[in-house]
Amino acid sequence: MLNFWSILVLVSPTLTQAQLGEPSLVCWGNSGQGGDTSTVANNLTSGIITTSIKSSTEAFALIKQDGSIISWGASAFGGDARAANAARNGVPAVAIYPAKNGFAALLSNGNVVSWGDTDLDGVKINSFCTKIAGSEDAFGCILLNKTVIAWGNTANGGSVQYIDDAESIHSNNKAMAVIRTNGSVSVWGSAGDGGSFFQSTANMTCCVSSIVGTERAFAALKSDDGSVQTWGFALDGGSLPDFKRSNLTSGVSKLFATSSAFAALKVDGSVHAWGNLGGDTTGVSNSLSSGVTEVAASFGAFAALKSDGSVVTWGSATYGADSSGVQSKLRNITNIFANREAFAAINSTGGVITWGGNGGDSSSVADLIASGVTTIGSSVEGRAFAAIIG
Repeated sequence: MLNFWSILVLVSPTLTQAQLGEPSLVCWGNSGQGGDTSTVANNLTSGIITTSIKSSTEAFALIKQDGSIISWGASAFGGDARAANAARNGVPAVAIYPAKNGFAALLSNGNVVSWGDTDLDGVKINSFCTKIAGSEDAFGCILLNKTVIAWGNTANGGSVQYIDDAESIHSNNKAMAVIRTNGSVSVWGSAGDGGSFFQSTANMTCCVSSIVGTERAFAALKSDDGSVQTWGFALDGGSLPDFKRSNLTSGVSKLFATSSAFAALKVDGSVHAWGNLGGDTTGVSNSLSSGVTEVAASFGAFAALKSDGSVVTWGSATYGADSSGVQSKLRNITNIFANREAFAAINSTGGVITWGGNGGDSSSVADLIASGVTTIGSSVEGRAFAAIIG
């Protein structure tokens, strides 16, 4: 596990620039992992599409208004987009999708280019992709005819047999899963990490509405009864404990995941968790019995937003579970975001409160994010935050 970090904040520096729609970028942190934009600074002065910014483990990437791709950080993690820009051959990029070790960009003609890890760098997919998901070092996409293709490291989902009628595609670090039109699920990748249903009791033949992944397991929500099904590596949440199962047979509305634990939000506002990092709610169970409206997950901790604007955290302190130092500020919170080791909460005035490990100390940009922040981009793997102001 790496301990470096970087943070990206978007600000409107002057009224004139704001009127022109030209935000500026302020980056800091480890220089090799996105904290230093000097190699691409000239390309970041104008024309960036702020909503396109994504992060891998050690790099950032965004799209400019002319459809070009700009990235910076560690090259092996997607910090050098030259191969991708050459591969797109002038066709504009319209969206970026992150993997742990790189990125894929969807082009305006439906083709895809990827870059970063050696299994991804410079690959061009000359097919019409509609939806894309990335594992550690592979991508899968649903084509216009609802069949599925994949590329990258075959061990982690980079090769797939024929699947049709695909509606949505999902991934963890080692495997991928597709929900088909009839609600059934097809999987591939590392067999013991969610790429197979072998030795699993999960009923995935119908009615699945959503899937989330830890690093090595999946959890699925079924629309017919609001129950939860799990499969994959048991210690990462792939096996639902019997004492938890009774609470998850109905009424679940949404699922969340750290690297090795799942949390289920029920329609009654209660939260139930299982797995490793973040799977034990013993110390906060009373606070999670009702009133929860949303949950954010870092690599090893959860933060729950309650209807009264308060926040409850649990899991590993290394990954932001200890919010005691800022609890007095966690009032009137409207949204919560997470990176690998930290959380960032937006309050009703647009101010940002942060806590946790790398990225949890925002004191050097406190004035910039004291108000007016509307949303924050972040990645559990990326050790980064991107705050959009105005």
